[in-house]
Amino acid sequence: MLQDDQINESLKETIMVFSKMIFDESYITFRNKCYRSKVGIPTGGCTSRQQADVFLHRLFKLLKPNMPLWRFISLWRRFIDDIFGLWSGSTEEFLQFVIELNLLAAPYGIKFGDYAIGTSVNFLDVTLSINEMTKLIEYSLYVKPTDSRLYLRTNSFHPRHVFGGVALSQMMRVINRNSTNQGKIRDLDQIEKDLEKSGHVPEHLAKTRAEAEKRVNSKWESSQHLSTNTKTENNMMVCVVDYFEEIDELQNVIKELGPDIRYLTGDTTTTMVAARKRRSIGNSVLKNKQIGILKTDIYKNILCDTNGSSGKKKICMTCPNLVVNKDFNLFINNKKVNILENVNCKVSNVVYLAVCKLCNQAGLEDKAYVGQTTQALHKRMNTHRSCFKESDTKRARSALALHSRKVHKDKCGMIDFLIIVLQQVEPLLLDKREQFFINRFRTNTIGLNRMMVIT
Repeated sequence: MLQDDQINESLKETIMVFSKMIFDESYITFRNKCYRSKVGIPTGGCTSRQQADVFLHRLFKLLKPNMPLWRFISLWRRFIDDIFGLWSGSTEEFLQFVIELNLLAAPYGIKFGDYAIGTSVNFLDVTLSINEMTKLIEYSLYVKPTDSRLYLRTNSFHPRHVFGGVALSQMMRVINRNSTNQGKIRDLDQIEKDLEKSGHVPEHLAKTRAEAEKRVNSKWESSQHLSTNTKTENNMMVCVVDYFEEIDELQNVIKELGPDIRYLTGDTTTTMVAARKRRSIGNSVLKNKQIGILKTDIYKNILCDTNGSSGKKKICMTCPNLVVNKDFNLFINNKKVNILENVNCKVSNVVYLAVCKLCNQAGLEDKAYVGQTTQALHKRMNTHRSCFKESDTKRARSALALHSRKVHKDKCGMIDFLIIVLQQVEPLLLDKREQFFINRFRTNTIGLNRMMVIT
């Protein structure tokens, strides 16, 4: 890389600094003890895959100009050190190519020993072959001969939805790994037989099979639609870090590196710094959601009327923000928000949505936050509200307060957030439903759920 005069010198220096830091600060844990690596980084470490990928990318850039036989390669696809390609030369020329490749790669400690050549080869978990009639590449699921094809038994001690998830994911994998309908039917029939051996009921598997095909087809249709849109998540690179007070400085550094990042990843790539929400104390310390009681009362969409200190009736500070009109038209990242009518500020065990009115009026996407609470809703909103006028340390306990500081420079408060109750569920289901709505409205990539909240 240092010899490549096509790479900006400042970018080279940045890559070298970060690479040195990764190797110098590599640690592993074993039997509750932490060890520092003397040489390199361990296989399976958090950055080993990326380091290996970058290394081989640069290696082939370096070796390619010195290999005349490279002209016979008409297709080259690599996943770390697994490579698939189309070779237009003879078998003897391919064997000579491997010899030359290993001679040039030897000084870098790399040797390519295993290879296969023919009209059908196994690459990762697919078998790729050339159709003699159409001359097109076809693919099907590849299963290693040593694979026992055993799956999680349904009589094991796991929640029931886990077994359905295993069957659904395996069937979707089979569908995605087959380019022909004949191969898809063959492999789906086989996976059903294997799942039946693990205790799955045939009637349930038939429904799961239909659902798997529906989901794969729906995803494909969506990708075809999005391919015409230049602004998709495929063109966005999100850098996830823990929240810290100097995060604005990091964002400025990323902006300055924008041209170099686009040079490496593509002209249309945009980079975003995300401070993801950390596990809350409720996740770390036992929280008796198991014994929580779901109140099934129907809450009327009326303002509360607690008595103030003067004896006069007044509404709480949450009610003016609470949206209970089902005709209210609100979209978050192209998804319509369904408004619940029969709720008020006293409802508990809910997943809620907070939307910045200032950003919404300005047409900005990065404006919404999905949260949950087992408390009465107005008490949870009071906790958010208490963070707005505090120090940065206290503000870091609320994504809404952080948004006010970072985006609006403290010129907005809780009164500037719409509050919508998305769903009331049993306490044990709150985590699952919260994640569902986060994914639905994409608030973990375009929204305030990127922010890490300290608890």
